[in-house]
Amino acid sequence: GGHRFAANVIGLPLGVMLGRVEPHEAPEVVTLLRDGRVPLARYRGRSLYDAPEQAAEVAVRLARGIDRVDDLRAVRGDEAWIEFETADGTRTEAWVTERPGPVIPKSCGAESEPTTAYTVRLG
Repeated sequence: GGHRFAANVIGLPLGVMLGRVEPHEAPEVVTLLRDGRVPLARYRGRSLYDAPEQAAEVAVRLARGIDRVDDLRAVRGDEAWIEFETADGTRTEAWVTERPGPVIPKSCGAESEPTTAYTVRLG
């Protein structure tokens, strides 16, 4: 059971949240996290960001193949526009649009309710 967006692995102290990690993937996930890297295929975001920033950060990491935790950070913005900077100083803008998501239960056994989805466009 549990919340449909709940991470099933949280890498502390990095605050890296991962979803749908299978038991056989655990050794590789632990190795990557210990090395300060993000398993991009299972990445859901970092706990230091709110939901729109998480959506934007995931999109930037996936588009640019940035897996080192310290190689990307949000430098300015708001819930609709966020600018990220890489370790080498390259900046990427992300525009986040909130839209209605599907009407589904958020948790096992819960009534269906509207959800929020995010669309991210990179500059």
